[in-house]
Amino acid sequence: MNADIQVVQVNDPRLQHLTAAGYVVVGESWGARLRLSDPAKFTALEAAVVAATDQGFLIEELAASWAPQVTALEAVNHADYPYTPATSVPHRNEFDVLELWESGRHLYGAINDGNSLPSASSA
Repeated sequence: MNADIQVVQVNDPRLQHLTAAGYVVVGESWGARLRLSDPAKFTALEAAVVAATDQGFLIEELAASWAPQVTALEAVNHADYPYTPATSVPHRNEFDVLELWESGRHLYGAINDGNSLPSASSA
């Protein structure tokens, strides 16, 4: 086994060569960022929204006023985020979370009672 770590995407042609040379996958990156194709295909996203709304959740874009709840949600779930050299999620405070809006990102949430977020993602 090789002692160094290589970070490659799953479709990188080097992956097959690295695997043949003895490298093993030790982690995979994932994220909740939405990147639209051209033209945009919303089928999977629409199905997820329908499933959530059928269970009584309200799906909406979040304003910066949701920063305290997003910060709390991230803190509660931080241990569940994968960590590899390709993926690391910093511990963010409310100021850091507010930067998401200030950087132009759009955050969406599944809201279960008007006050809390069982899940959230940024795009």
